[in-house]
Amino acid sequence: MRKITIALIIALVYEIVIKLSRMLIPSLFNFSFVTPVMTLISFIVSLIIILFLVSFYQEEKASKAIGTVVKILLGILLVNFIVKFPVLQDILGYQTARLTREVFSLVTVSLFFILLVFFIRKVAPEKVLLKQATFFAITMFGIGIIKNFYSLYVFGRFVISGVTMNFSSWFYQVLFIIFLVSHLSIIYFLYRYYQSKFLQNKSYAGGQ
Repeated sequence: MRKITIALIIALVYEIVIKLSRMLIPSLFNFSFVTPVMTLISFIVSLIIILFLVSFYQEEKASKAIGTVVKILLGILLVNFIVKFPVLQDILGYQTARLTREVFSLVTVSLFFILLVFFIRKVAPEKVLLKQATFFAITMFGIGIIKNFYSLYVFGRFVISGVTMNFSSWFYQVLFIIFLVSHLSIIYFLYRYYQSKFLQNKSYAGGQ
């Protein structure tokens, strides 16, 4: 659990670095070898998330509500992981594959929101920092639900009517800010969770 939590924090930092690189140095992504490498790393990140949830389930399965949500999340993420394979996307076609990803993204964000709502209820009152980190992450997942629902609406409208929507540069800047703050909130939650589960336990053990 300790190693996979650290690995997930590193993976989230990597996603932030990639996003910033695309904005600041887009020419870096013009090389032919970049796309397959990025695809491979994307699969690794997805795998790390799945492994973290498995470990999280082992730690928190005493709560039936949390255990149930984690099981559903794992099922959704595993299917989404499979759908990302290029061969399957070619079979489904661009629109179907994209629509499937949009639906899965909305469902996944909603489930993470529900998971943290259940989790914050079981956090001990004295663990103030963990509660604050969890509340912050819940807030950002709530915003993520709205963002993903709107994204699904826009693409669904395009599939049905063929009408595309043009957005101004400030709209994409807002999306980037949401992405950045969301990732930072999850990193902060993971750090506080790691601190609560492992660092404090280590200190307690050392005092025995």
